[in-house]
Amino acid sequence: MTSAQVLYPDEGRRLTVILAADIFGYSALMGQDELRTVHDLKGHQAVVLPMVGNSGGRVIDTAGDGIFAEFPSVQKAVRFSVALQMVMAERNRDVEPSRRMVFRVGINQADVVSDETRIYGDGVNIAARLEGICEPGSIAISGKVYDEVAGLWDFEWEDAGEHTLKNIRQPVRVYRYKGGTLPPDAPEFRVSDVRPNGTAASKTVVIDLPDVSSIAVLPFNNMSGDKEQEYFADGITEDLITELSRFNDLIVIARNSTFQYKGKAVDVRVVGRELGVRYVLEGSVRRSGDRVRLTAQLINAEDGSHIWADKYDRKIEDIFSIQDELVQTITPILACQVSAAERERSRSKPPEKWQAHDIYLRAVESFKAFADELRNPVPTAKRLDECRTLIAECLSLDPDYARAHALLSGTYTTKWAMQFDREYLQPETLEKALTSVETALRIEPEDQIARAQYAHVLSFQQRRDRAYAEYRTVRKRNPHFTDWRFTSVCLAAGRPEEAIKEGEMLRRADPFAPRISLHFLSMANYVLGRYDRAATGYAEIVQVSRQFPIPRRFLAASLAQLGQMDEARLHADHARQAQPDWTFSKDFVPSVPHLLPEHIAHIREGMLKAGLPD
Repeated sequence: MTSAQVLYPDEGRRLTVILAADIFGYSALMGQDELRTVHDLKGHQAVVLPMVGNSGGRVIDTAGDGIFAEFPSVQKAVRFSVALQMVMAERNRDVEPSRRMVFRVGINQADVVSDETRIYGDGVNIAARLEGICEPGSIAISGKVYDEVAGLWDFEWEDAGEHTLKNIRQPVRVYRYKGGTLPPDAPEFRVSDVRPNGTAASKTVVIDLPDVSSIAVLPFNNMSGDKEQEYFADGITEDLITELSRFNDLIVIARNSTFQYKGKAVDVRVVGRELGVRYVLEGSVRRSGDRVRLTAQLINAEDGSHIWADKYDRKIEDIFSIQDELVQTITPILACQVSAAERERSRSKPPEKWQAHDIYLRAVESFKAFADELRNPVPTAKRLDECRTLIAECLSLDPDYARAHALLSGTYTTKWAMQFDREYLQPETLEKALTSVETALRIEPEDQIARAQYAHVLSFQQRRDRAYAEYRTVRKRNPHFTDWRFTSVCLAAGRPEEAIKEGEMLRRADPFAPRISLHFLSMANYVLGRYDRAATGYAEIVQVSRQFPIPRRFLAASLAQLGQMDEARLHADHARQAQPDWTFSKDFVPSVPHLLPEHIAHIREGMLKAGLPD
């Protein structure tokens, strides 16, 4: 983690308190399990970062696993640090020791020099060095900080003597935090996103529950004894999420977040706290021959009590009626404001044959497999072509299957945007995408996912105003519905602030949304000159997709605009190794005709500054 470039708008020399924190052993955790580590990190950050502002501080940088922040007083910085360690101890309590994330914190008070873009000086570096010598789960402070807080509260400090820190001219007296707590009602815990729950012995930080009813549908367990049937159980779960999402007065957690619990024995009360929902639906599916047995139970996530449960043993062709019964039974329990008329209006048209639905579910799995393979240096369209083949088979059985037409449209926009074959950037490819999604909407005019895809196609066709109008229509009808394509549509329409709002709304509702959503959110931050936020977002993508060159290029551009040239050139070199023949004018510009010219010019400036070829 670097400390030289810390953004701040003011000029001149001033006194401030700098805090540096990182997670001990983070690289080793990434080496063991990248996806789980990123998942755990984002969960902790969602709780910890809002606490900085509530403690009177300001987050300056969150690159990788680290936090750089500044505070107006040493007292505020120290109290936040103690609150941070208390919260993390609670969050780690039920985590196996080898997977715990433990912060180290360094704090220093110093006179720093600032200009329009950064603060710098030995004082900033000292905070980073203190963090580096800090014990995991503790806090290391300089002598200047200790002089201000000694004897305050019931915190215990140990004099660790003078230390010679790297690149610091004079030895620094260091004190280590050895104990002491804050009361559970301390203001450091009271922020808009989190709150402590319990007594001093139990200070679990949770997400505030929304005012309207909210539900998470956990992945239904596959009880068939055949792993090949996983797609069927997952498909039922996703169908239920989709159907429940049709109701304007329900908040339904997206698939990417709930599927993080797949295959795990979880306490629904913990799920409720982590996802911020009042209700959890869980169940199982057993498929045997031409029959299917489905069990489901609705649970109050606040206390773990069972509200409703039922089981269904039917022929497999009745699966749609089972799903419909589930939705129609659950919605009036969840919210009295969901009227019978709305429940009837929100019912989707099921396919005529269950075999078509079964094939559709396999097509969805193929599309997801393609998305997962995007982390490869040079992804292929093999799984995408497989998806199309399955859709064609599905539609041959049921030509009026709306979701299949919408998915087919998605394969065309993907082929248009990615350089796989002759469909790349061809107008006829987008025409096919438009025809497919318009077919879906003729069959199901109120399908929100199809409407999001429709806006996406219009945006790619540079019909920006119509695409934006379609987005606003969906947003007006259902303020809780989120989709990554809306961030792209708003950005293409020249509304980056609104794109950021949409992207952050999606990230709150679905912390594990597709990485492409973070790509457009980070791009919107970049075009607004918020290079630190853009770099943080692209760094997160790179952590998971290390070989994929696109986020590397944008990360390089963001770092170059921040003046961090060594790191910028490093990422630019990685991207060049992955695609040696790539140039900005030949490859990038033709691929983004939907972006505004001024945004393209801005991106070019950063990428060329990082050393990428024009």
